[in-house]
Amino acid sequence: MGSRNITAIVLCGGNAARLGGVEKPLLPLGDRTLVEHVLDRLGEQLGPVIVSCRPGARRRYEALGHPLVHDRVADGGPVAGIAAGLHEAGTEWCLVCPGDTPVFPDDLPQRLWAAKGEADACYPEGQYLFLLVRTALAPSLDRWLARGHRRVQSMLAELGAIKMPLAPDDRFVNINTPAELDALKR
Repeated sequence: MGSRNITAIVLCGGNAARLGGVEKPLLPLGDRTLVEHVLDRLGEQLGPVIVSCRPGARRRYEALGHPLVHDRVADGGPVAGIAAGLHEAGTEWCLVCPGDTPVFPDDLPQRLWAAKGEADACYPEGQYLFLLVRTALAPSLDRWLARGHRRVQSMLAELGAIKMPLAPDDRFVNINTPAELDALKR
């Protein structure tokens, strides 16, 4: 895998309804934010990084020092964020990661690459917002969104994405509630 030829797309555009509408990826965890933990975990494994965020939050994400994109489709959910990132990526492949999931396997990019075979997309079982995807699929996602579709699982089926089985010790920690954030801090 030429991991330096894979762009990371970090999704930071959710509305965080269960957390009172705050920018979840910017919540503190120790001395850094959740999204900074995601970026640290990706480390030097990949090439460029693109952050997909809401237009009104751009200024808050500029400090991360990565190019920012926002959805081209209103209320398009995570699929719109993925499509926006794919349009801006200058590499053949992208690894999509949610900005509010600071814990995931360190070797995830390599494992997804190995699991994808000839498919254009691959995701870890049950973790629909972690996705290795061919950049050329951006127009397919645009058409899918234009038809009014929004569900990530349906998009994965439409793309023929391969499901990568998880190992028993694989751990993904996504933050959706104050209790989950408190548990991770402990």
